[in-house]
Amino acid sequence: MNPVHVIVDLEVTGFDYKHDQILQIGALALGPKPIGDFELLVKPHRVYEDRQLNLKGKTIWDLENAEPQEEVASVFRRWLMRMGMNRGIILHAYNQKHEQKFLVQEPWGIPAWVWGEDIMLLAFQIMKQARPPVLQKSYTRWKYPRLIPEAAPFFKVTPHKPTHTALADCRTTADIWEKILAWTDLS
Repeated sequence: MNPVHVIVDLEVTGFDYKHDQILQIGALALGPKPIGDFELLVKPHRVYEDRQLNLKGKTIWDLENAEPQEEVASVFRRWLMRMGMNRGIILHAYNQKHEQKFLVQEPWGIPAWVWGEDIMLLAFQIMKQARPPVLQKSYTRWKYPRLIPEAAPFFKVTPHKPTHTALADCRTTADIWEKILAWTDLS
């Protein structure tokens, strides 16, 4: 029996897992088709102003009334176990190193060995092979297409709305991954 592949996305206050906080987590479990999804806001340890948030349609009030990180982490781990029941799971993300840094820490405790391929790195390899001159010109500041909206047009994927929310970004990443799998099956 094949394992369940789970696409994970986080919305966070910054890139430093030691100081920044997870504000929202989303996940999409995939078999031959989507078999389950997960999305929760996380109550931050400190207060932010609305203008500091990049969560479309969410306010400080929404976050203040969310469950604390410890509770959301526990619910998420139980959901992962339910999705992978008797099959196991493999986690994937776009820019996976970022998500993994946050999720291997307590209270999340997601072990490093359950992570599979980084969708961003796979996308970059295909984009580099297909159109090297465009990549060299367009992506001079970054080694990889760092953001989902940078890779989506290449794979003819329309980003799910609202963008910059965890579950919508999971769905867009899953669409990109599906195109990558189709691309690699043809080569």
